Amino acid sequence: MSTRSKPCFKIGRRAAQLMVGLSSCFAFEAAAREIQPMGKAVGDLLKTTKAFKKEIEGDTVFYSKTSTGKPDQAVVIEKSVWGTNCTHSWAIGIDVKKVEISDIKVLELSCPHADPITQASFLHQFKGMNPARASKVKLNAGVDAAAKATGSSDLTIGAVKKSLLIIGRTKGKF
Repeated sequence: MSTRSKPCFKIGRRAAQLMVGLSSCFAFEAAAREIQPMGKAVGDLLKTTKAFKKEIEGDTVFYSKTSTGKPDQAVVIEKSVWGTNCTHSWAIGIDVKKVEISDIKVLELSCPHADPITQASFLHQFKGMNPARASKVKLNAGVDAAAKATGSSDLTIGAVKKSLLIIGRTKGKF
């Protein structure tokens, strides 16, 4: 009697190579999908087409000025990755004088499971958030996760906190 187990089915070596190649293609080759063009999102958040641009702490910041030349609204472009290849990017609008979130637009996502974070019901939770409130926020403690997008929800919280810190530290001096 043999103790050696036998395979249930056989596949050829070429078929096995093809299967491995296809699985790696689907697992690691996610392309980012544009949810909203950056130019449109920035214009909507700044409420003007006249924007100034500056790099602050490695992030791109667009801002508008009042008639007296002082920064009025800012938009921080944040990018994050979940896992090894699930990219996310946001345009985070901030009222410079109050240092609080005015609105958020999702720009790009590379994973379909992240789509729930594009819903207004999720993004609306951040409106009016300031650095003091943001420092206490965690997933499901101050912000409810988007259904089936827990990791992406957590990345959004991190992007909001970072954006508020950047604008708070500059104190509106660009």
